[in-house]
Order: sequence, then structure tokens, then C-alpha cells
Amino acid sequence: MFGIRAGEVPLEIVLEGKIAAVAATGIKGDMGGLYFGNTVPWARNRGLQTALIRHRIKLLQDGGARFVRATTAVDGASRRNAERAGLRVAYRRTGWERS
Repeated sequence: MFGIRAGEVPLEIVLEGKIAAVAATGIKGDMGGLYFGNTVPWARNRGLQTALIRHRIKLLQDGGARFVRATTAVDGASRRNAERAGLRVAYRRTGWERS
């Protein structure tokens, strides 16, 4: 489960009667965002997140977004899914931890 704020749209993919993947999207001005993408372990490697990313991009474009923003790990599955769906890295931001 995840919380949704005003203007955000939750999505899910159901396989065999069970929720297999979830995601959300939202738009503010001309900036669209991709949030909460997750796939349950038994449904991974089926292209579900790539399909959800493409669908969310279409929803955002239809809603007037000029830009789409997502945050991923530098070299994780989420980044690869985003790139497969046509997104490209625009900038990298460094995360800091206090040791």
C-alpha cells in the first residue's frame, strides 16, 4: 500500500487475479513525476514496470507535462526499465551519508 496525494494517479497490473505491479504518477505544472514503481518477486522479468512507465509517460503527456522526472539508483533495475521506456538521464545528484 502507498499513499496518494491530490493529483496523483495510482496504477496496478493484475496477473492471475493477484496484484503483480504497482506505480503512481502525478503532474504539477509542466513537470510530471513517476512514483512508487514496484513489482512483486514472482512477477519480475516480465516487462511490467517498463509497461507501467510507458503508460504513465503517455498519461503525463496527455495531461500537458513537458518533462518527466523519476529517481532511480545509479545502476539498478529501475534505471534500466526507465531507459527501455525511452527516458534518458538528464542529471545526477549525489547522496550524502554521515558516517
